[in-house]
Amino acid sequence: QPSPTLSAVLRFRLHLRGPEAPVGCFCPLHMEQFRQRAGQDIGREQLAEAALHGEPSPLRNVWLETIGDSLLQLASVIEIAVHAVNPATRLGLCAVMSHWSHEGVTMERLLRTLAGGTRPFLRTIGAPYWAKEPHQVGWIVEYTRLQAHWLRDLDVEVMAEGDTYPQSRFHCAAATLNAFNRGIRAAGIPGILQYGLHFSMSPGTEPG
Repeated sequence: QPSPTLSAVLRFRLHLRGPEAPVGCFCPLHMEQFRQRAGQDIGREQLAEAALHGEPSPLRNVWLETIGDSLLQLASVIEIAVHAVNPATRLGLCAVMSHWSHEGVTMERLLRTLAGGTRPFLRTIGAPYWAKEPHQVGWIVEYTRLQAHWLRDLDVEVMAEGDTYPQSRFHCAAATLNAFNRGIRAAGIPGILQYGLHFSMSPGTEPG
């Protein structure tokens, strides 16, 4: 059955809303939802300060619930639309760091919402192109292992991020990708999503 993965842009962390709110979302729609849940008429800057700074607080909890429920709602819309066409299609997610920490929803809930009645799967975050020096591949493998460990008790298929972005041997050597592949295999991670083509450049750009 087809098994597409949703891009790592399925998150709020990417969509910056200004220097005072570099994570999450504080748009007018989410602000209105937050005010209804919290029962407070609070401004955007005041909420950003409470949600992103200092000790844990009830306001932060409500804000996280608000954006988390919004992300789950979007995932549910996608799942329903895809499975209306083909119920056997498996929908997975390309993870980013914020999925593990401050998107307002657990990774398990997000994956299972996307999966519907199919088996969930995840492409972890941590790729060969992160390595500025060859020896740095080691900690990237370890970060991938850590994510697999977090999912160890769940029925979730895990694959690593074999990305050499921007897919040029001049940026990330084939040996670096090979070292990452070997580390992933040694760790017992069953799969890897290899990126063979550049996202935007012409196929004729890389002839070698």
